[in-house]
Amino acid sequence: SHREGFPNVLLQAGAMNCPIICSRIEGNIDIVEDGVTGLIFPVRDSAALRDTMQKALEDPARLSTYATALRQKIEKHFDQPVVHHQLEEKYIHLLSNMKE
Repeated sequence: SHREGFPNVLLQAGAMNCPIICSRIEGNIDIVEDGVTGLIFPVRDSAALRDTMQKALEDPARLSTYATALRQKIEKHFDQPVVHHQLEEKYIHLLSNMKE
């Protein structure tokens, strides 16, 4: 994609331990860290996409390591119970400030 809000497909794929190759756009880079939890290529750069895919094919073990790291990140930061708890804490904080 050229634009994305918050890409649920990356969360879903990552939660299923699928390796990710995505473009460097807002939303994607909030989830995937290049060379840590996946591979990122510049937007609208088909040669870079090709090179990134070739890099992935040449080292499937590294891609598996990225997928595992992404799954751990998703479980820690984006899992629904985690997000619900963070949202609840934010509401409690905001409501307690209203009483003062």
